[in-house]
Amino acid sequence: MTPGAIQSPDDRVGVLVMVALHPRIVDAVRASVEPLIPEHRPMPHPLGCNRHRIADRVCFEGILRGLVIGC
Repeated sequence: MTPGAIQSPDDRVGVLVMVALHPRIVDAVRASVEPLIPEHRPMPHPLGCNRHRIADRVCFEGILRGLVIGC
């Protein structure tokens, strides 16, 4: 396995994914920021929206990745 690569969490075997940040760093930063994130209160949508909410963790990792890469 190459440095900076981790095993992909999907079902495909042998797929490597390059990571911008090590998962331990993401977990440490998230733990320090998590108290600042407001609690989600679901509100009924007037049209009966069927889309599921994206998890806070997924959004946070995307924001961190953008900051690290510089996009």
